[in-house]
Amino acid sequence: MKTPTIPTLLGPDGMTSLREYAG
Repeated sequence: MKTPTIPTLLGPDGMTSLREYAG
């Protein structure tokens, strides 16, 4: 399990990961 705490640092990939994790 991955928990993207700083999506901004990861960039677009982080945002997508956060969206998938949230959704």
